[in-house]
Amino acid sequence: AHGSDATLAYHGGSRSSFSLNLSGSGFVGGTATEPTENPVTNDEADGSVAVVQGNEQEQVGPDCTVNFCENDLASGFLQKYKINVPEGQNAANCEGCSITMELIFEGEAWLSIAFSEDGKMIGSEAVIGIPGSIPQKYMLGGYDVSVIQLMPEEQQTLTDAGITVNEDGQTVMAFTKLMSEPGEIEIVYGENRFLWAHGNDATLAHHGNNRAAFSLDLAAAGAAVAEEEVTDPTDPSVEVEEDSVNVPDAIQDPSGGQDCTVNFCENDLASGFLQKYKINVPEGQNAANCEGCSITMELIFEGEAWLSIAFSEDGKMIGSEAVIGIPGSIPQKYMLGGYDVSVIQLMPEEQQTLTDASITATNGQTIMKFTKLMSEPGEIEILFGDNEFLWAHGSDATLAYHGGSRSSFSLNLSGSGFVGGTATEPTENPVTNDEADGSVAVVQGNEQEQVGPDCTVNFC
Repeated sequence: AHGSDATLAYHGGSRSSFSLNLSGSGFVGGTATEPTENPVTNDEADGSVAVVQGNEQEQVGPDCTVNFCENDLASGFLQKYKINVPEGQNAANCEGCSITMELIFEGEAWLSIAFSEDGKMIGSEAVIGIPGSIPQKYMLGGYDVSVIQLMPEEQQTLTDAGITVNEDGQTVMAFTKLMSEPGEIEIVYGENRFLWAHGNDATLAHHGNNRAAFSLDLAAAGAAVAEEEVTDPTDPSVEVEEDSVNVPDAIQDPSGGQDCTVNFCENDLASGFLQKYKINVPEGQNAANCEGCSITMELIFEGEAWLSIAFSEDGKMIGSEAVIGIPGSIPQKYMLGGYDVSVIQLMPEEQQTLTDASITATNGQTIMKFTKLMSEPGEIEILFGDNEFLWAHGSDATLAYHGGSRSSFSLNLSGSGFVGGTATEPTENPVTNDEADGSVAVVQGNEQEQVGPDCTVNFC
């Protein structure tokens, strides 16, 4: 986008989205490059890509496995990249392929390129370079610098990594990264979601508007890029993936009409796994618009195991924030950076704000308790309304992959109850609390209709 003058204002029609194929098929304004079923050949003489059309070859662009390709991220910010294919491999189905990137910025600043599954910052994984240090890999847990987590030492696998400020005043960051690494977002030979950002100087801080998401297709020009097939979950012939969640036919109201700001409400997460919760409203506040509200949770599991409850913006594990309890220790807050235990990151000490946190294993039951502020800086907010949560537990007390022992679910803390795997539809009607019986009533004109418990009074 650009303006009509030097004053930042609405851009009008002076903007567009675009897709870019990193293998050399070039720039496409506003739409993704259409895949083709024609095979691709590489002309080693000039490093270009040719698409076979019958017995003819049509020249369509450079091959980014031979030479560096370039992409203008923004004015004064250039990206160069090349795919490195080991001998005996091919880029489309490669073991050990890596990508070399070089970012060139006009000025002195920290630089970042991130790899994402959905084009959003939270949950993505980044290479960040700060002049005077070596670029490293980070997990982006939120918009605040305090939740930008350095990945563990064993994941710091970049090679030829460096960042310098040259004589021309340019900041240049370069590195080589394996495209597929255990427990990390894969860079694929096809469509990818990336994000870039830079600072105003060499001190890592909030980037302001100096950032954007973009798509790049690394597949060779003309190579077929198969879209992921969308299946109908109601079709009995479709095999349901392990990650699928069974959605009940109707909203479950686990608390039976009580007010969860007064008493604990209950929710059966799974067979032998019970959740109890209560919203704590400070005196002089109301749950719907509250400063300092907290939620107390109790998880009761039949067996001895580690337990987890996570808070999410989209119902997905990656990018969510969890309270994890391991028998023999105190429950703490973690950032869920991926499916591997190695990328489950303990939040910094200043974010360990849980109170009354404990986990015990007695009489064949594991019980985890804690109280958490519903709104905390730089963290996913727990709302007095629709929330996306996830639960998980282990097969024993050692933190490890949960297998099938997990699910996402939606919970409306204003009292409309529990929905497995989908969000409860919000209502535009105001909510009132009936102190007599602790239930929630929705105002319909001058009438009140009972719709469910108030989870600021009791645990739902």
